[in-house]
Amino acid sequence: MNTKVEEMHLMGLADIYTEAYRIISRCRKTFRGITFTLILPLSCFIFIASRDLSALTFTSSGDLPDFPSFGWDFFWFFKVVYLSCLIIYYNMSTSTVVFTASSIYGSGDNQPSFKKVRNVVPQAWERLTVTFLCNFFSFLVYSVTIAVITTFLSAITIGKYQFTQKLLLVVLPVYAVGFVYMTVIWQLASVVSVLEDSYGFEAMIKSKQLIKGRLVMTMFIFCQLNCSFALLHILFAKIVVYGHSLLMLQRVAFGLICLWSLCTLILFGLVVQTIVYFVCKSYHLETHRQVKPLESCDDTAV
Repeated sequence: MNTKVEEMHLMGLADIYTEAYRIISRCRKTFRGITFTLILPLSCFIFIASRDLSALTFTSSGDLPDFPSFGWDFFWFFKVVYLSCLIIYYNMSTSTVVFTASSIYGSGDNQPSFKKVRNVVPQAWERLTVTFLCNFFSFLVYSVTIAVITTFLSAITIGKYQFTQKLLLVVLPVYAVGFVYMTVIWQLASVVSVLEDSYGFEAMIKSKQLIKGRLVMTMFIFCQLNCSFALLHILFAKIVVYGHSLLMLQRVAFGLICLWSLCTLILFGLVVQTIVYFVCKSYHLETHRQVKPLESCDDTAV
């Protein structure tokens, strides 16, 4: 590990954001290729497909068409296709951006070409998918457990509305904090799955160990990025989808601005995740090591 990486544990929030901008600026050509081939389709699926699928299946009043059986089959089929494409493009975007950002630290002045970066996708795909499924299972267990406990406590206090209200005031913030914590673990586990010989629950355990001592900072970064993500969604829905008082040209122009902003935010967020990984590794005095399949990309790239 070089001196620069060893000193990364001293980086604060502003330093991390500045470093992310510097990395993107330094490797513009490769990141541009990743954005147009992977992040742009991902952003389109996030913005457009999620809303259009429901519109294709349901009427404006929220009811199914006259053929309810076909409507539900149609809805669930495209929902599965949508989620599958979303996961595929997110994992491909994560693997390429993480590998590109980490290569800048490991290769000095040499910048990875887009052709070299593409070779990472098939090698990191299975690992990221396993990590995603393990995280999904953990979220499911966590949510069901909270729901069961809340339902049980509400059932044994039937009629005590004040107690139920106080219970919800306690449970909801606790659930939200746990949700953010688990999401931070998942995001860092995705980086671990690309750069280390760990994936699935093993990568999540490794991620949990890495964020110790940097938990507040990582959770704050997550909240900032995801609040920006939510704001873009709200603006897109209010102005582009439901902004009927505006001219079509205005709605299209603002939609393109939202799409460009989302692509930038996703790219920036993934680079920030990579830097946070290095910061946590430096904080724990661990040596960064890439997994062997990723190292073999040097042999296949031209």
